[in-house]
Amino acid sequence: NQESVNAIQNTILTTIDKLYNYGFAPREVSFILFILILLRDGFFNQYKSYDKNLAKVQQVEYSKKLRKDIKLHIESLPDKYNLKIVLDVYSSILARLEENLYIIIQYLNEHIDTKLLQENFSEIFDTILNKLVVSQGKYGYLIIQPLELTRLIISLAQLPKGATVYNPFAGCASFGVFLGDGYRYTGQEYSSNTWAIGYLRLLAYEKRNGNEFQFSDSIEYWNPKNEKYDFIVAHPPFGVRFLKPKIGRFGGIKNSEHFFIEKGIEDLTSDGKLIAVISNDILFRKGPEYDLRKYLIENDLIEML
Repeated sequence: NQESVNAIQNTILTTIDKLYNYGFAPREVSFILFILILLRDGFFNQYKSYDKNLAKVQQVEYSKKLRKDIKLHIESLPDKYNLKIVLDVYSSILARLEENLYIIIQYLNEHIDTKLLQENFSEIFDTILNKLVVSQGKYGYLIIQPLELTRLIISLAQLPKGATVYNPFAGCASFGVFLGDGYRYTGQEYSSNTWAIGYLRLLAYEKRNGNEFQFSDSIEYWNPKNEKYDFIVAHPPFGVRFLKPKIGRFGGIKNSEHFFIEKGIEDLTSDGKLIAVISNDILFRKGPEYDLRKYLIENDLIEML
């Protein structure tokens, strides 16, 4: 029932507006995605019977209880869920909400059918996520790779079932979400807020089992599992230059795009593939990047379609 799904989305967007009114910045309102995961899993059902017309002092007390219960619930989950780190990312926001946490949970409980939310969760999650991205404008901190581009890259890879995939600079885990089943995915993201969103997104699409999404710097901790992969893929940040060049095969590596290609080809299996979404500047720069291009061509490492 698309009308009912739209109603749920509008309820969530109204909640986001409440967060803005409470003084939270665009970077912080992604916290609502964490709340949605708990709502989907039925955690807030136990609070549906609470009086929604309490005095402010009582709302403050119930909000304290909510925060404590959320913490205890997350800590009780098996380590494989890794939500403790997500809670750390959002703990300061939970504390700043004060009595408003109680107000928000009551509002969501009152207006959202949990069963309908569960049945349409991944669609609702990504709709809200994309609304958050659009609302920030082109200078926002959060960027989502277009779905069409993600699907094109995955189709170009033509991966066999059981393939291993490494995705540094993973952002919001688009490749992990849309790879399909039957692959072993390892993603890596260093921005705590972006990592938390990507991790929650994998949970939203039920892609967590057998996959990893690590909170670490892909440049400082490249290939943390020290494995060879069938597919290495990334959309490294454009224009990011290193203050101190990294030592590479062809001299100093000065930017993330060069780093990704040079390091990536070293960690492929014998018939593995690497796909990079990069700026065209790398095609023309001289020095070590020229030598890298020459090496790729002379060793027949570039596949043309």
